[in-house]
Amino acid sequence: MNYTISYLEDDGTIFISAEGRFDFNEFLLKTKEAVALSEQHACNKILVDCSQIASGNTNMAKILAIPEEYEKHKVARSYKIGLVESKDPAANKNVFFYETVCRNRGWLAQVFPDLESARQWLK
Repeated sequence: MNYTISYLEDDGTIFISAEGRFDFNEFLLKTKEAVALSEQHACNKILVDCSQIASGNTNMAKILAIPEEYEKHKVARSYKIGLVESKDPAANKNVFFYETVCRNRGWLAQVFPDLESARQWLK
């Protein structure tokens, strides 16, 4: 799985672009990197382009554990996470489940059909 993590200065947003088969362990490592970058720029908006993610080595139990990882890495509940849905139907089920899990645990996450809709929501 390939990730690109950058800071979009114009939007004050951390942008994560991911493509390839989803790898849960790599996701956890990149979460730490994104949080560090957000702290460096004092921003709490995360834009994740999942459109090129394919289903990989995850399951519902792993997705349910993500908030525990967020708590461990002190990801504040003030973060706003906008996600672009995947073109892969199996991966997309996981993206929407992630949204539900985050919302149920107090993080504001929302899935959108395209990048521009997600960017507008984060403003």
